[in-house]
Amino acid sequence: MKDKYQKVQGTESFFRDPNNGAIVNVNAEEIKRARQLKAERKKKALEFELVKDDVDNIKKDMADIKGLLQRLVENNG
Repeated sequence: MKDKYQKVQGTESFFRDPNNGAIVNVNAEEIKRARQLKAERKKKALEFELVKDDVDNIKKDMADIKGLLQRLVENNG
């Protein structure tokens, strides 16, 4: 595989595809780690969105409770 690519100067695992100029990483461990990091970032982003949705729901519930309390005070005050 490395035969058909040109080594990128100053790196150990990056090679250039002479057909299209793309840089290719041939280090399987680096590729695996990059995929793991991407999956972790995606998971954290999803968790953040879920927490954000929960907070929005709590805000709406609190606004409803506030409105009910205000009506109670108005009716009994």
